[in-house]
Amino acid sequence: MMKKYQFIVRIMMAVVVMFGLQTTVNAQIGSLVKKAKSVADKAKDAKEAIDAKKSNEPKETPSQVQSSQAESQSDNYGSNEGSKSSSSNSNLGGYKTKFDVDLSKARHSEWDYTSGGGNNGGSTSGDSWAHLINETAHEVQINGNTMTYGTHVYTLNGQINLNETNFQSPTAYVTFTNVPSGYTEFEAVYSNFLGKSLHGTAAMIPMAFEIYARDAALGERCLNLLCNSTSTVSGIVRQLKNKFNYSPYSPENDLYVQRFLPAALLKDAAFNNGYNPTEPYTVEMVRSANAPQETTITGYGTNYYLYILASGGWDSFQRGVEVWQAMGSDMYKVFNCPSTYTQCKNIIGTWNGLK
Repeated sequence: MMKKYQFIVRIMMAVVVMFGLQTTVNAQIGSLVKKAKSVADKAKDAKEAIDAKKSNEPKETPSQVQSSQAESQSDNYGSNEGSKSSSSNSNLGGYKTKFDVDLSKARHSEWDYTSGGGNNGGSTSGDSWAHLINETAHEVQINGNTMTYGTHVYTLNGQINLNETNFQSPTAYVTFTNVPSGYTEFEAVYSNFLGKSLHGTAAMIPMAFEIYARDAALGERCLNLLCNSTSTVSGIVRQLKNKFNYSPYSPENDLYVQRFLPAALLKDAAFNNGYNPTEPYTVEMVRSANAPQETTITGYGTNYYLYILASGGWDSFQRGVEVWQAMGSDMYKVFNCPSTYTQCKNIIGTWNGLK
């Protein structure tokens, strides 16, 4: 009987403890709610005071607003130009590049990556070679392994030998007298000629990079045509934006900006000769050690692996490229090529640009 009473007493004590804890929790919650309400009330009062002050201030007319913004931008741009132009020719121990000389023009488009082309009359970007953009169409003429577009000539030589075991020497070459002058020519060259072969497709990578440097919008269109997916294009564009354009936060003579990067993929273009390739421009290629692979990543097809053989822009002259061919298609697409747009060696000498 005694044990029964003890058990009842213990239950009653437990209930009392639980009730006490619940009362404490409720009190704490109530206190937190009051504090939150107090903070919200103070924020509301502060906002009302600010709004009341604004309502009593005189408002600028639209013309006054535009004038004020223009003056602010002019002051900022002028101060940036003055601070950077004073040492634009002191880069790299006395060596100068054409890009350094034209630095003020190159910076004009640094905030505009979608400016669009200039149709038949050059690009609207501030790149020093933007005037070479021209969307005038010409007749495509193909004779054997050579294609002519206006006065521009493209030639395919050799082939990617999938049984090759020497990955140091080129077996395939593409030569061209000029970089395509815009999307119209790039599309014609890709669709009618170079895009129908492994090495022809890979050789269009530096062409697309150079067009992007001259006009970002047209260059991105070229990359979307050349590459097999928008994710590949976005990865390239994300890097090229920074490689070809100075930002307001760039230090003076920022060595990360390398306008000459497309030329580094061409034969005989090296850091110690100003990245000036021999003419006609040549892209040399060979298959890589990786065997072709069947893939379903972006549809049924085959991924081919090859190297663009550079001449001295990187410690490793083998720049890996993956080229994809969809099942049943006679066209090729660039699947991946990050080693073609990574930081190359700092330039020594004067880069003359590409034609």
